[in-house]
Amino acid sequence: MKLKYLIITLAILGFSCNNNTWETNSPLVSIIKLNSAEELGDFEEAVKYQNISKLYGGYAREKSITPEAYWKAEILANNDIAKDKRFTNRIKYFNYDISENILDSNAEVIFKNKNHEARIREIIYKLELLNAVWVVQEIEYNLKK
Repeated sequence: MKLKYLIITLAILGFSCNNNTWETNSPLVSIIKLNSAEELGDFEEAVKYQNISKLYGGYAREKSITPEAYWKAEILANNDIAKDKRFTNRIKYFNYDISENILDSNAEVIFKNKNHEARIREIIYKLELLNAVWVVQEIEYNLKK
């Protein structure tokens, strides 16, 4: 009898899940995958979702290194700092109101901080659709004045 209810429940859940659509290739999904890969130090995965030359080229020129070397050093430093219990490199998505604006092959994802006293008011990701993947081209931080 229990098996019968289990089968019926699984069938209902399967039917319900098939009727709900979830965009697995959206700008927001790319940002989540990028943040996750960087937090885990998975450079091979993280590079798929960002234009490293555009994002880190200016900083790298100042230090006379490649944009990729600069990016990796930043990620490793952030991950080392996050080992201290007082700091974290985790994104707390629940602290933000998130909006996604898509226009053809360009998109903007805005993370607006719910805490009006926070130093970072907004994080704006600008993305471009390249080879069926949304790739971060620019990140803007609007800070509290």
